[in-house]
Amino acid sequence: MRRYLRNAFARGTSRALSLLNLHISQRTDDSRIRDLASRLVPHDLGHPLRRLGASGDGGYLIPDDLDGVQHCFSPGVADTADFEDDLYGMGIPSSLADYSVDGPPKSLRGCDFIKKFVGAAANDRTITVDEWVRSTCPNAGRTSLILQMDIETAEYETLLATSSETLSRFRIIVLELHALGRLTDPLFFRFVEATMNKLLEQFEVAHLHVNNAKSLLPVAGIEMPQLLEITLLHKDRVKLRRPVVQLPHPLDKTNVKSRPDYQLPDYWRDAARLRNAA
Repeated sequence: MRRYLRNAFARGTSRALSLLNLHISQRTDDSRIRDLASRLVPHDLGHPLRRLGASGDGGYLIPDDLDGVQHCFSPGVADTADFEDDLYGMGIPSSLADYSVDGPPKSLRGCDFIKKFVGAAANDRTITVDEWVRSTCPNAGRTSLILQMDIETAEYETLLATSSETLSRFRIIVLELHALGRLTDPLFFRFVEATMNKLLEQFEVAHLHVNNAKSLLPVAGIEMPQLLEITLLHKDRVKLRRPVVQLPHPLDKTNVKSRPDYQLPDYWRDAARLRNAA
């Protein structure tokens, strides 16, 4: 009888939650979230940082290690392309891709465009990073390229589908990580963790910056950005590895000037403190 009542209660609860469009699921263990965050702590890698692009959104800090870089790949096209334009002024052309627009900003010089999204598969609307690099720069050597990617959560599936060989051709990766406030969802956490595991096999974190289009959220006992700009440098180019002195960096700028700026707490400069911040 008691088993019948328990099952009836469970069925009734499930129906009620369905009517409210709610569901019950497990949460990611807090220690796993903090451990992942601790692996994103930036370090001084022996190259000063320089800013390329706009003074607000669309500008990024990268290591000043551009000698020998041949090309930039930039999926996700916005109204401006100041980052790519600055690179072109240094003799580094860019390839842009985005199915949602018809072309790059008209002011952008010397760059090519493909009307496709980047993703995990190749079809009429989507191209993989492997295919894109192979068709555009077939002779690109190791650490001779830049990847600048802001593609609204598609970064996870795209990078997981990118071969390690293609990733090794990038010297610098500038990436916006989206939806990090959802790391408590075990399935989403697995995608983010797998993506970062793959990247951190070959790259070190050179810089972090909060995109203030969305606020920080309390997650697993730490302040977690919902949108995080991360700059990675290939390990072949690392000269040293020591703690960063200041975060945010003096060259960082607010993405959205009409919104409050958000800064990472000091424990984001220390992996051990971040793991034990709760």
